[in-house]
Amino acid sequence: MQSENQKTRNKNVNSKSNILFFIFSLLAVIAITATLVIIYFTLKDLNMSSETDNLKNRDYLLAEEYFNKGYLEDSEKYYRLFLSSNPDKFHKINTYQKLFEISVISGKTDKALANLNEWQSVDRKNPKIFINRLKLLLRTGKLSSVHDEINKNYSKMKQFSEYREIVGIYHIKAGSYRNALKEFLGIPFNKREFTLHENIVFCYLKTKDIKSATQYLKKIESKITALGSRENNSSLVILKSIALILGGDIDKASEQLEAQGFSEKYKSLSLKLAVYCDMILDRHDKLTTLIENNESDIKIDADFASIIGDYYIYKSDYANALYFYEKISGFRKMTQSEMMTLADIYYKTGNYEKSIEVIQRLYKDYNYRSSLVYKNLSMNYKKLSDDKNEYFYLNEGLNFYPEDTDFYVMIAKNFLDNGDTGKAIDVIDEGLNVVRGKDLEFDRRLELLKITAMERDKKHSIENELLLLRETGNNTPEYYFKIIEKYLKEKKLTDAKREIDTVVQLPLSDTQKDMLNVYKLVYYSYGSDVKEYEKIKKLILSVKPVTDERKINVAVIRIKDGEYDDALDILNAIETGDDDYEMKERVSYLKAVAYYFKRNYPASYKQLLNIKESGELSKKSSYLKSIINQYGE
Repeated sequence: MQSENQKTRNKNVNSKSNILFFIFSLLAVIAITATLVIIYFTLKDLNMSSETDNLKNRDYLLAEEYFNKGYLEDSEKYYRLFLSSNPDKFHKINTYQKLFEISVISGKTDKALANLNEWQSVDRKNPKIFINRLKLLLRTGKLSSVHDEINKNYSKMKQFSEYREIVGIYHIKAGSYRNALKEFLGIPFNKREFTLHENIVFCYLKTKDIKSATQYLKKIESKITALGSRENNSSLVILKSIALILGGDIDKASEQLEAQGFSEKYKSLSLKLAVYCDMILDRHDKLTTLIENNESDIKIDADFASIIGDYYIYKSDYANALYFYEKISGFRKMTQSEMMTLADIYYKTGNYEKSIEVIQRLYKDYNYRSSLVYKNLSMNYKKLSDDKNEYFYLNEGLNFYPEDTDFYVMIAKNFLDNGDTGKAIDVIDEGLNVVRGKDLEFDRRLELLKITAMERDKKHSIENELLLLRETGNNTPEYYFKIIEKYLKEKKLTDAKREIDTVVQLPLSDTQKDMLNVYKLVYYSYGSDVKEYEKIKKLILSVKPVTDERKINVAVIRIKDGEYDDALDILNAIETGDDDYEMKERVSYLKAVAYYFKRNYPASYKQLLNIKESGELSKKSSYLKSIINQYGE
């Protein structure tokens, strides 16, 4: 049996053992719990990382999907979300490239340039970045920025053909075609695409190096033809034709254009060049047929319509000129110059109201201020036999432009046409005073008009005025001609011969020599010197009657010699304009005389109806009418 002390010691030992066991157990529990906590959080971190990767992949995949489907805004949003997750370099480069493409497709140039900068931050040496930046800057039209970009990177980028081609295009836009050629020709021949060949030829043509352009075209012709592309072949023929036109071989260019069947893209341009060739070669009828058969394919725009219209004006084909000028306003507002031309065409085609309307629009809508406004309005009203408005606009014009002698001449003619010689002489004297007082350039028309007016006005002694004129303008053949005419009409042959001999000593133009020969012929026809008459007649007939004056002179001789049909053939060949009243009346009178001697009195009388009662030939016309009425059939 244990003692009490022994029991007490055993009890204490057991108690300590229990405490130690409890402590160790507690530590074990804590260790296990800590391990479990660590395991828990480790697993949790692993799950979170996996979820993040899944999110990143989801954003990228969605961005790619939307991009491929063309949903650019959604695609851009998910690409940006993907970038915010800090992906690896490979995916960053791809994403920045896609963002750049999205900006370009969307037409957002500034944003595209910013995307290029981001792309460059992770992919510094990629040539695509520099090439695309240059393309974008060219698109903006800011050539100074393009220039700076080229200077910054040219040395390291010139090895790339595409880059050099873009630099060449920059030089074209800057108008430096020789520098462009330097870039283009620096690209190996086997790396040149067709568009580059086109640009090379274009630069040769712009520098007027037609020979090099032609040689280069020959060099590439077999290569282009062998490829069998109708588009490229069409372009090649267009370039060859332009080179031929600029080289002056228009016929060959025309042949090229007629022989080739062009693709739809080049059909309009080829037809325009064909039209241009016909205009240069002055093939009026062929040009008209070409346009009529292909007008829809030519695709005439405002500027081309103006060019064609101007050609028809040159050919005096005012109906066709009007057709094309009226087209211009269908494309754009007409320029002031085009409006002035249109008004003139309307006048030439007899559309006087339309001409007036256009002139008034010029004044109102274009703020056009010129003496021509008043002159042209008066001319149109004259054609409409509206004497009141004709005189009104002439008088208004004179008020605004008192130093323009045209107004004095036109107002004087207006009075003469209406038989008021007194007022005509007053206006002429007023004009002469302005010319002398303002020291303006002398206008012979006023003095010649005064002579005409005085010839019609019985109150004035025309001979003294003519002699005075001859003295003040002793080097002016026209003044001598007037007094010679007077002396010949009055058969003062000695006086006429004196003036003729004086004029012979003056320097004369071909037209003035022709006039003098006619006066000589009339003079010798009154005298008995048949030999001298035949000599002058032969001289007149020996000169080809090119001008209307020469034709008139030859017709007079034919009538005098009784060759009436020949005279009428010559007179019918004279084309008189609507404004040339004097020539029209002279031709009509001579035709009337020829028909009279042919005893065709109705035809003669009809011609006399073209002569105004107040005109210079009115007395002669009235006399011939009276003879026909009295003795004719």
